[in-house]
Amino acid sequence: MKLPISFADPVIATHAGKGAFAVMYYTE
Repeated sequence: MKLPISFADPVIATHAGKGAFAVMYYTE
């Protein structure tokens, strides 16, 4: 599913950032 970048970018950045942080935090 493709969304307009103006909408998808902040959403993806937020979820990806939180996901990456959680993975780094819990795996370290």
